[in-house]
Amino acid sequence: MAKLIQVLFYLLCEERPSVKKSLRYVIIAIAAVLLGSIYAYSKQDGVSAIMAAERVLNARGTDWIPIYGWLKGSVVEAVNGNYLYSVICIALSVLSAAGLLFVIYRQKADYYESAIEQTAKTAARLEKARESKSGIATESKKKHSEKSRERKGIGHGWGASVFFFKAMYQRLNTPAFGIITKTSITYLAAAVIGGLFIHGQWDIDGTLASVLILLFMVFWRSLGNPLGEDTRMGFYTLIPESPWKKLFFSLISGTVNSLLDLVPALIAVIVLFRPSAALLLTCIGLLATTDLYATLVSTFLDSSIPQTVDKSVRQIVQITFIYFGLMPDIVIIVMGFMKDHLIEVLPVCILLNLTIAVIFFAITPLVMEDMRVRPAKPTIDTCTGDLKAVRKRISRIGIGLAVIIIVSVVSQLLVNFLVGKFAPGVLATSWGTWLIAMLPEYLFGFPVGLFIIRKVNATPPESRPLGAKNFLAAIPAGVFVVVAGAIVGQLVLLLISLAYKGVQTTSAVSMMSSVGPLWIRILFLVILAPMIEEFTFRKTLIDRMRPYGETTAIFFSALAFGLFHGNFSQMFYAFGMGLVFGTIYEKTGRLRYSLILHMATNFLGGIVVPSLISGLGDISSMKTSDLPIGLIIYVIAYYGLAMVGFVVFAIRCVRIRFYTQPMELPRGRVVRTVYGNVGMLVFFAAIAVVVVMQTIG
Repeated sequence: MAKLIQVLFYLLCEERPSVKKSLRYVIIAIAAVLLGSIYAYSKQDGVSAIMAAERVLNARGTDWIPIYGWLKGSVVEAVNGNYLYSVICIALSVLSAAGLLFVIYRQKADYYESAIEQTAKTAARLEKARESKSGIATESKKKHSEKSRERKGIGHGWGASVFFFKAMYQRLNTPAFGIITKTSITYLAAAVIGGLFIHGQWDIDGTLASVLILLFMVFWRSLGNPLGEDTRMGFYTLIPESPWKKLFFSLISGTVNSLLDLVPALIAVIVLFRPSAALLLTCIGLLATTDLYATLVSTFLDSSIPQTVDKSVRQIVQITFIYFGLMPDIVIIVMGFMKDHLIEVLPVCILLNLTIAVIFFAITPLVMEDMRVRPAKPTIDTCTGDLKAVRKRISRIGIGLAVIIIVSVVSQLLVNFLVGKFAPGVLATSWGTWLIAMLPEYLFGFPVGLFIIRKVNATPPESRPLGAKNFLAAIPAGVFVVVAGAIVGQLVLLLISLAYKGVQTTSAVSMMSSVGPLWIRILFLVILAPMIEEFTFRKTLIDRMRPYGETTAIFFSALAFGLFHGNFSQMFYAFGMGLVFGTIYEKTGRLRYSLILHMATNFLGGIVVPSLISGLGDISSMKTSDLPIGLIIYVIAYYGLAMVGFVVFAIRCVRIRFYTQPMELPRGRVVRTVYGNVGMLVFFAAIAVVVVMQTIG
């Protein structure tokens, strides 16, 4: 029966456009009458909305509603024992099906003709676009009193930005400047009817009720991939602009259009429920970020799933996202509702949506356009280098790194013993703790290890300037790897803590950074540590590893730098920092750039943050409103910078070009040659001992 009704309305809408235009308003009217009846019934009899809906929809008089009532009556009356009445309903249902078939048969149903007609309309629009100065065809038929206005093109935009101005041009050249559309009318009706019903029935804030209804509608509407109109254009990939820039302007145009569709509904919400400015802005942010998130994920799915994949598989993936895409927001909103903190959790939803949107914004262009460029690696047969000699050189480097670890630990223990025996008062001072912990490492460990490593010949990269633009881009990229690495480290520690009790979740250096005089913390954390570490892990290691491949040298340096920290809380973000700093040094040959960034990172993490949280106690048990405003601003700015950094990181990973080196290691032998030698195995063993001591204690 449902399929017959669907076919009938399809044919009626194709044959009579007026039916299609009025159908939306008929549905809205039916929904309004139905919800109004349920509300009135529940208030009159004092029953719940669900009970009222059951009584309204199953009232005996509804059995005479065509089709719906007959189908319902054929079952309900049979269950209640009214078999004659059930047979009558069945007969009426059969007659209605026959009537629908007759009406459908009498309709003009030439699907091929409809398709050809639609193709002709499309061709006419393309021809109109080709002849117009703007290159865009509009269907506006607005008449002017004197003469038709001459179209003079968009008048704005260049390169990638034309996608934004194109969408705005099309929108503003529709009736009512694009404010009143079919979508905006649907939003308005849903917000008003749904908001009033929920507010009156359950005494829930009408603004929140209306916004949550709009949230689901915006989400499901965005699943249609509104960016598809742009991304499927042939000239989209031909425009010589960054794919991220093109995606950004297309995305912004879609979000602005979505907000314009929401304007009438939001105005109605303001008039009916009078929300505060803070709540209204929060709700608008929630709707905008939901549109961003859903649009980007939908675009990613369309671009990443090959057309060769079976249609059913594509549908399963898309349906899965349709039904579970809003699950994170739903979980947060439900938890907030249960704890009576619904308004307070909305910013969390905004932050979550924005985070997911940024992630997919960064990776979507990678699947839309193939931008991978890799250095050509020789095969084992064409490799001209002596792999045994290379392994021997790298083994010496590994021995040197292991010596730094071993000598540092032994000298720290020895100095601690001697000071405790001959000058025990020094151990009770904060500055004494710093000197005993750091000086043996810098005076004995690094000098001895570097003496061994520097026996290997060095090939420094060519010196060239980084440029202000690249330096500024490195800042958010560095913040991103720090945040991402810190999250990974905490997850690893969480997994370990499930198996072992008493796991140390904070490194010794992190605990020390909050004690001691400011001058000694700046001396060791901000000045000495970056200088020694950059000279060791960037200058010394990369200069000696780069003949075997630029990426090999950068990864080796970053891995050694991360492992050298000796604890899971710092290891992963130090590895990420090593990738950023190593790439900068490899491409510039100048240590000053990575040194400045390293100092700035240590200053923020070792000086600024401890100063902001000093004296606060257990932050995890505090409410957001009780935190210092400076700390809140810092966290928001740092997290925002990290999200920007993820996009920058993804773009730079694609744009940076690495070149084949004279002694480039063959593909398939890199791991065995670089990490499978005696020296590196000794280094890994030494690190493992330190990590166990730091983690389990």
